[in-house]
Amino acid sequence: EVRWEPELSTLWAWITPFDRPNYNMGLLRDTMAWQMETKKVFAQQPDALRYMVLGSRFPGVFNLGGDLEMFALCIQNQDRESLRQYAHLCVDIVDRVWNCNDMPVVNIGLAQGDALGGGFEALMCFDVIIAERQARFGLPEVLFGLFPGMGAYSILARKLGHGAAERMILSGKVYSAQEMHEMGIVTALADPGQGEAVARDYITANSDRHAGHYGVYRAGRRVNPIDLAEL
Repeated sequence: EVRWEPELSTLWAWITPFDRPNYNMGLLRDTMAWQMETKKVFAQQPDALRYMVLGSRFPGVFNLGGDLEMFALCIQNQDRESLRQYAHLCVDIVDRVWNCNDMPVVNIGLAQGDALGGGFEALMCFDVIIAERQARFGLPEVLFGLFPGMGAYSILARKLGHGAAERMILSGKVYSAQEMHEMGIVTALADPGQGEAVARDYITANSDRHAGHYGVYRAGRRVNPIDLAEL
């Protein structure tokens, strides 16, 4: 679900899963289409778009990460190629969101529910993260023999340092929104049900500072770049 709000120079997008709120191939393709079509639509007037917000309509969940059922089936069938294609599509999207789609925008991730595994990795790519207080965050992959390989280490090491990144990944711990805010991962907290309103207030309050904010976030990516080869 996508909504353009010209008064705020904001493009809102909402994940609307039919069943499991995870990153299956359909959602990955939709996410890539959202990025590519946005760039195409605003190619002639890039300054008209200042903010891109991604949230979820699934109650209590932002996203639960990788498609474990698909992983298991591919492993059972020794289908390495499908897993490789899935992983490459994931990191292509991480690269696009991390670099703000090569557009002069500030990316905002809106977590009104749990963001785990790949869902948390996706959220970490955004410049600004707004989380409702009941939302939980974590990287549980290590608990069932995997590791978060779609950017978690790269992004967390740049935001928290290598030691803290490894502790978080190796623990498999699930954190509260408050804990994420205290670490500096979450930018602003919202009461339950108020995430969209807080996102709107954030945009309204900072609209006049957009150029400065965009410049700071862009400088941060140049100081600590993540390239596609690393991902």
